[in-house]
Amino acid sequence: MPLVVSAVTYMETLGWHRATPAQLHIIKNFMNRAIILSINNPVIERTILIRQQKKIGLGDAIIAATALVHNRTLVTRNVSDFKSIENLIVLNPWEM
Repeated sequence: MPLVVSAVTYMETLGWHRATPAQLHIIKNFMNRAIILSINNPVIERTILIRQQKKIGLGDAIIAATALVHNRTLVTRNVSDFKSIENLIVLNPWEM
């Protein structure tokens, strides 16, 4: 199965302002292997629904909506921000 990343996750990780050049190099190599899922109309509409139902930041709502629209599992250490979103499958890789 290919590595898939939301556009927001791509922007957040590469925009990490405290990253060292070595860390950015690792992140860029990782992201270069990924399929980047864009913010399209279905993702926008799902994001709106999520934000109408839950108190959640815009970035997290877009990430969750992207996973839902594309029928993907959301992999994150930050499980608590996503646990109340209906039908979203969330996996913490540090708890496997």
